[in-house]
Amino acid sequence: MTASITMNNQLSLQSSYLAGAQKAEVSINPAFLGIEDAQQAEVSSTPDIRFSSQISSLNKAEIGIIYNQIKIEVKAKLEKDNLDNIEFKPFDYHQSTIDEIMDYPLDVKIEPDEIHTAILYNRMGISFLDVKRVEVRMELLKLAEQDVEKSAKQASIDIDQRQMLSQKIDNNLLKLEGEKQALLEGDQMRKNQQELFEQLRFQGQ
Repeated sequence: MTASITMNNQLSLQSSYLAGAQKAEVSINPAFLGIEDAQQAEVSSTPDIRFSSQISSLNKAEIGIIYNQIKIEVKAKLEKDNLDNIEFKPFDYHQSTIDEIMDYPLDVKIEPDEIHTAILYNRMGISFLDVKRVEVRMELLKLAEQDVEKSAKQASIDIDQRQMLSQKIDNNLLKLEGEKQALLEGDQMRKNQQELFEQLRFQGQ
């Protein structure tokens, strides 16, 4: 699946990028970016991902660690809440893991090679960290999909269960893709502005 930025956003981003590229380096405010000891970033070190389907630079190893942690927590929670001593099957663990991925609190940060890209998107009113959080969640679902396929090959789940889990993953990926597109198109920003306007109008009455 791919996500596209609206034409106006693309043109604005391209203009900002070209303007920023004329400078040798960019000064960074660590408090604003949430990065410790970040002082300056070389423009040349920023990958050209302006128009790619993936905005952030995802660390596959770190995402794998998060995924394994989610599975551990899901297993512990299922067993702790199992007051009726139900014998859980692989299907139950897969299903709970997929659900947990959608709600799991993700602490994402801007990596050094993402600094310039983050600045450009933030200038456009787009939260880079929110976009990255969605992309990480999508990668976690893809890892869950790999586990489902592995269980299917091992006959740990049957064909119907595999289809149910795959459909659940696909639906969640579509939902996240929609959230990502809304962020890139500034839908949430416009919604927040409208809510603020309504609050101010209500207070003025």
